[in-house]
Amino acid sequence: MKKNVITGIVVVVALVLFFFGFNFLKGKNIFFSDNIFHAIYTHVDGLKKSSKVTIRGYKVGEVQEVAFTSERADLLMVSFSVSSDYKIPKGTIAQIITTDIMGSRSLELRLPPEAEFGYLVSGDTLDGGMSKGLKEEVSAQVRPLKAKAQELMGSLDSILNATQAVLGKDSQRSLIASIENMEKTFRNLKNATGSLEEVMTGEEQNMRSILQNLSDITQNLNQNQDRINRILSNVSSFTDTLAQADFTGTLLEAQTAIKQFTGLVRKIEAGEGTVGALLNDKQLYDELETAAASLGRLTTDLRMNPKKYVQFSLLNTGRTVYCEGQGPNSSDKIYRIQLYHSSTPVNLNNPIFKGRDDVMQIQNKKGDYLYTIGYTSDYEQLQDILKKLRKDFPDAFIIEDKQ
Repeated sequence: MKKNVITGIVVVVALVLFFFGFNFLKGKNIFFSDNIFHAIYTHVDGLKKSSKVTIRGYKVGEVQEVAFTSERADLLMVSFSVSSDYKIPKGTIAQIITTDIMGSRSLELRLPPEAEFGYLVSGDTLDGGMSKGLKEEVSAQVRPLKAKAQELMGSLDSILNATQAVLGKDSQRSLIASIENMEKTFRNLKNATGSLEEVMTGEEQNMRSILQNLSDITQNLNQNQDRINRILSNVSSFTDTLAQADFTGTLLEAQTAIKQFTGLVRKIEAGEGTVGALLNDKQLYDELETAAASLGRLTTDLRMNPKKYVQFSLLNTGRTVYCEGQGPNSSDKIYRIQLYHSSTPVNLNNPIFKGRDDVMQIQNKKGDYLYTIGYTSDYEQLQDILKKLRKDFPDAFIIEDKQ
């Protein structure tokens, strides 16, 4: 009796161990309950019961059953378990994938980035998906290669036909002659390259000098940028003046002047008038020449010894000459220093004004624009200022403000 009890206990323990061992080998944990989910497919392509269920390649469950749906006979429902340790967000797709080169299938859960709509509960149905198998992927890769291979075969056939035509006797002779000409051309190029290298070696110092001169020219241009800008501004003003000029009237006046000059020459040739008499009367010419020589000597002596003839000095302002004590020192007159004039307005920030901020723009009766500094009745003060301005404004002079 005691022996039978022991035998029964051993059998029960063996059955329990077998049960636990079998489920352990299948990957089931009988101590924890799993969540069951479903997915609908048109075909499962080899997916079967006990196929593993993974998330990013990590096993989280297995397929429990594959069967046709009760509503439609053309659809298959796959039921699979997922360990209760993992929460499956809503929007997860159950994708059937190929796991090895033999075409084995498994179920991969592709989770959304965030669980915006919460989590699935046991018994919910997921959206199903199907990845291409190895066969389909290989076919997709081979299909374009096959098309290219066919095109390549056609091209090779054309090349072979062209090669056969080229390898004819006449073509061979032409090809040989072409190759010989190419060899001669390459030899000539080699000789020319050698000659050019010798020339470049001999002229290396000259090339360096030329490059240095170019560098100096560029540096001078940069240093004289302001002067170049002034020249361009003057040219622009000159071209504006030319554009506004009345060329038609000028040409008519020139034609009239030429006619008058022609008539004058005819009268001179005929001996009419003073000039005609001067050209035809040698005695009058000699007397005038003697008078001119005497006047020249008198002018020279007057310049060298002015006190011998006059008792006052002259003031030269560059444009108008005044005697001391007259005009410029009169308290009822106002004077300015004119720096620049133009027929069109010029921006006061133009480089020609050397950055001066006291330049004033006025317009005379002719409509020209004058650019001046100073506004005073002290003529001597303006002369001192003008001397200091000569370096930057060599054409500046004093004018009377008549406005």
